[in-house]
Amino acid sequence: MGKKITHIVLLLIPLLLSCNKSYENIVKGKILYNNYITEEKTDGTFLNYTKYFIYKNGKIWETNISSERDTNMYNLKWFNTNDNMLAQIGNDIIVETNSSGKEINQIIKLNNSTIHEFYPDKNDKQILISYQQKTTGSKSFFGETSDPYTIAILDLEKDSLIELIKLKSGEIASINESPWAPDKNKFVFTYRTSKNFKCEGKKTFNKEGVYIYNIQNKDFKYIDFGSNCIWSDEGSYIAYMSENQIRTYDFALNKKSTIYKSSNKESIRQMHWVPKENTLYFKTYYCFLTLDIIYIGESVKHFGYHIKEDKLQQYRFVDYGYSLSWK
Repeated sequence: MGKKITHIVLLLIPLLLSCNKSYENIVKGKILYNNYITEEKTDGTFLNYTKYFIYKNGKIWETNISSERDTNMYNLKWFNTNDNMLAQIGNDIIVETNSSGKEINQIIKLNNSTIHEFYPDKNDKQILISYQQKTTGSKSFFGETSDPYTIAILDLEKDSLIELIKLKSGEIASINESPWAPDKNKFVFTYRTSKNFKCEGKKTFNKEGVYIYNIQNKDFKYIDFGSNCIWSDEGSYIAYMSENQIRTYDFALNKKSTIYKSSNKESIRQMHWVPKENTLYFKTYYCFLTLDIIYIGESVKHFGYHIKEDKLQQYRFVDYGYSLSWK
């Protein structure tokens, strides 16, 4: 067996959490994430891959799920009513699995499609899916094929796929973690047009940005220009990114507010609503450059915005890797 090297942060997280009372106040629930692993093989070469971990109550467990080594599973998401997970295999398959990496059952196979994102509702009865279906004859002005995007709901009880939003070639619809409203009758998504592909015919929406779709009424509400939109756990707010800012929409007040604006060399990453709280967790990366050419390194900052108190608090330590799923 070769030596395995993980980010040192994995070894430090339990200790740092026990020493940092302020950070414990925001890290609630169970967090599923992946991190890069470098493994030295017997021949002296190195194998790089990603592996999934689970954080809960200051402790970390290593799963048997690896995107490039042990299994073909990736893009993992929690189920909400049990400890099982959803995982993607290849471009077109979603399966149910657990921390052992065993496939429990196949949820859906979307033939001739590329699945992008998928999120179950709070009761695990429906899954919201965004995907592209491969078509022929759809060309951009560069002569390349642009497959249209679709957002659909998979009804797990009826085992049926219901297409809700079908876009044209050159249009893009995306969903992010926690897109569902608590009543499960609405969801939030981002619409934009491609920079590389020309939209065929009239655009589906007049404006790019954040929209709410009402499933029952089959209508849309435009919120603001932005992306990466997520619905708060208790349902009163939507958070989204817009031009290097984090903004929120307050349903009760019908008000949009900027809660954080990044600097020129800072980028915002991994924005999440803390489960059962009106607290928005996010982290930023600040890149250090020499003459704006030579890359030196990056600094990571962690924040919690307490929306009821209108208070932004910075937290130190702890990097949970990538592709987080909270519950």
